[in-house]
Amino acid sequence: MAFLQLKKNMQKHNYTVDALRFIAALMVVLFHLSQAIPVQENWYRHLVVHGSLGVAIFFVVSGYCIALSAYNSANFKDFLSRRLFRIFPAYWVSLGVVLCAVCFQKLYIGFNSVAVLPRDVGSVLAIITLATKPFSKITTINWVYWSLTCELLFYCSVTLMLLFNKAKLIYLLIGFSLLAALVPAQHTGVLFFLDQWPAFGLGISIFYLFNIKDKLSGLCFICLLAINLFGLFNSSVNNTEYKVAGIITFAIIIMGNYYRMVPNFVTLLGRYSYSVYLIHIPVGVYILALFENKIIQKNPALNFAYDLTVYLVVTGLAWLIYNHIEVPAIAYGRKFAQKYFNANAKKHSG
Repeated sequence: MAFLQLKKNMQKHNYTVDALRFIAALMVVLFHLSQAIPVQENWYRHLVVHGSLGVAIFFVVSGYCIALSAYNSANFKDFLSRRLFRIFPAYWVSLGVVLCAVCFQKLYIGFNSVAVLPRDVGSVLAIITLATKPFSKITTINWVYWSLTCELLFYCSVTLMLLFNKAKLIYLLIGFSLLAALVPAQHTGVLFFLDQWPAFGLGISIFYLFNIKDKLSGLCFICLLAINLFGLFNSSVNNTEYKVAGIITFAIIIMGNYYRMVPNFVTLLGRYSYSVYLIHIPVGVYILALFENKIIQKNPALNFAYDLTVYLVVTGLAWLIYNHIEVPAIAYGRKFAQKYFNANAKKHSG
């Protein structure tokens, strides 16, 4: 097969992806805020309980963006270094936010319910490197960090594939997707992420549908899509809504490639989704939720208004992290890769 060639439209940013990131982040935030207070039987609580489906949206979007990043990378070292600069600096800042929430709770209510703090060097290192549950037995200090560990293992898997000729990447992705679909569920340990791979793989398949032009691209897309659809419905994720959310996200990204969304306020908020995801638990659940009284909790309209206000406060802090941590780290990662790994100046997505 001749070396894969990118279509011209690959360079056009798909703002639908940013809009999906905003939706996913908002869903997850509202869901987690509702978990921190007593259960209330009302329309708002019945609605936000579905917010956990935002994780499926994130994984499909991530697969699409990572495929784009992998193809734009000069080599496996370039890809991995840029991804690490993308994920870790903001993550480390969020660890500091968790510690601030711990201190706040100790001062305000006299005890810490935010996190189980590490007590040995091994636990500290695991937390710093995202090697916590379910990858290992070490407890994470933020509910949502398990998905970051999952993302990190996605990155590592693609990095290993990039050790080979990039033209063969599609075949390796098909093979790995087949492995993920057939291996029994691993809820802990190094292979735990395989159960989440099908959603990630759906996003990858979109990339090959729109951005690769060769004789076998159509067949490769169909294989990749079929295997990951099978894996999605064969996974141990016992949640039909999660699977449907993944397919809907898949369809929306495809439509976004045909009907281009223009930049707007929603797509702008989508840029801050990673930092929102990182800090909404310590800020929203363990600090701001302390001031949510019973009147607010029992009134669905007030509950929604309060949660939306919390989301906006968290987004304001996320804006600071995005502009002062994420953007500089991404820029430095690009320069680092160009200097040490012979990487070209292409701008990676996601």
